[in-house]
Parts: sequence; structure tokens; C-alpha cells
Amino acid sequence: MPEPTLALTFGDMILRVAEFLGVASYGAAGDGAAAMPSDAHDLDLCKRLVNDGWRRFVNSNPRWHWLSPVVTITFDPTGLSSDTVNDGAADIPRAARYYMPMGFYGQMIGDLTYGQAGPRCRIAPVPEITIREGYSAAGSTTGDPFLVAFRPLGDSLGQPGVQRAKWEAIFYPAPSAVYTVSGRARIYPAAMRDPADRHAAGAFYDEAVLAAAMAVAEMQRINQSGPKEQAYIDALTRAMAVDQQTRPRNLGYCGDSSDGPSRPRRIYTGVDTYEGVPL
Repeated sequence: MPEPTLALTFGDMILRVAEFLGVASYGAAGDGAAAMPSDAHDLDLCKRLVNDGWRRFVNSNPRWHWLSPVVTITFDPTGLSSDTVNDGAADIPRAARYYMPMGFYGQMIGDLTYGQAGPRCRIAPVPEITIREGYSAAGSTTGDPFLVAFRPLGDSLGQPGVQRAKWEAIFYPAPSAVYTVSGRARIYPAAMRDPADRHAAGAFYDEAVLAAAMAVAEMQRINQSGPKEQAYIDALTRAMAVDQQTRPRNLGYCGDSSDGPSRPRRIYTGVDTYEGVPL
């Protein structure tokens, strides 16, 4: 599905920051349409300011709902796919080791679950040592995985320029069939690099991301907070309201109705109350 035509690219944000700083390019005669800076220094500055604003926006709310996307892992019993970790370690079979997405730092939101074709069991998270102990014990070490642990990969796979995730998921037992499992994970997004890139939050948050970049540029230009900082605070407030609307409204009724329909039901709405009065 294409992005809305109002959505801003990295290049669009660079241009707006460049105009604010007075370093945008207007052609050789100075009367052309505004364009990104032609000077390499100015262009590099504007790119850094936009990404600094993007970083500030992300860190303004570590619990952004869009920071917890669904990730999927497809088991490969042969252990030969590009998604399996092959770093020479022998403590865990390769078929049981899978790269987690870039930006993952060990935090899942709930458990991994099988798809419709998979077994009806949950995959429980456990400490890494539990998985290693399983493989060190006698008995079968293949089947349908029901345990998982997450651990950081070695330094060689996390060096700059190595486009691989820094964390892996290790399963027990090693899968004996091709199944896909999925779950929500906490992800830290990447910087924007190409002018055609769009930030990971989505078009609804363009205004707040651009406002953050403008506030950072303002601070560097005049070395104090001003109207752009206030504009960012206002945009951030609206962005957090939008993000809140994407969350579940309540957790549902957790009883079994065994006491009859007349029994009052308490639905969790995110606010602790007693007889309808907030605590």
C-alpha cells in the first residue's frame, strides 16, 4: 500500500531544515525552486539534524506502540537458510538459532506463537542456560520447539558495516518441521540514509518528527530554545494522543460469569478505580 501523498520523505525534511537554516539551493541564478543543499557540508549538516530530530522523537516516548511490530521466524530443520546463525559455535544446533531483526535488543512483548498449521502450544521464554542445559542432556533434541531464549551475538557480527542483527533467538528442541512463529518485539528503529527513505513511525507522525528536527536546528542556530521548541512540544503531545488511540481500549472481562449476569463486571481501562472513582 503506497504512503499518503502528504507523507514526508527524508529528503523533504532535509529541504525544510535547509530552508530554515538558509542553506537551501535555489539554482545557479538563485531564483529556482528550493532544493536540498548543493554544498556537501551543508547537506551533511541538514541530514544529521533531521536524524537527530528523529532520534529525539523516538526517545521522547520509549513505549511508542509502533516500536513493537510483529516479527516472524520460519524454522529451517536443515539449518542452512540465511536466517539461521552460523558463527561456528557448537553449543546450540544451527537449526535452532535464528537472527532477530535489526534494532532488537532482547525485549519481546508477549510470547512467540505458532501459525494455524503449527502445533497448539506456546513457546515459553526461558533463560539462555535452560536451553543449553537441554542440549547437554541425554535424549532427543529435535521436535516442535516450546522454549526460546534471546541472547546477543558475538562482536564480529555486530561490527559497523556488518548488516546483520546483533541478537539471536535460540529454540529447544531444534525444529524438525517447517513452521512459522510470530510475536511482537520491542524494536529500536534505524536512521534515515537515502533521501527517499521514510521513518519507521509512519506518516501520522511526520509533523512531530519534522518539528523535532526543526527544534534541534533552532538550538544549534541560536543556542537556545525558541518557537520551534514549543512547536515540537505541541506536535509531540498530538503524536502521543494518536499513538494512544492505537492501543487496546481495555483488556476485557477476565471472569467466567459463574456468579450470574447480575454480578458487576470490572473492565480494565488503564486507570485504577474503586466503585467508579479513580484511585
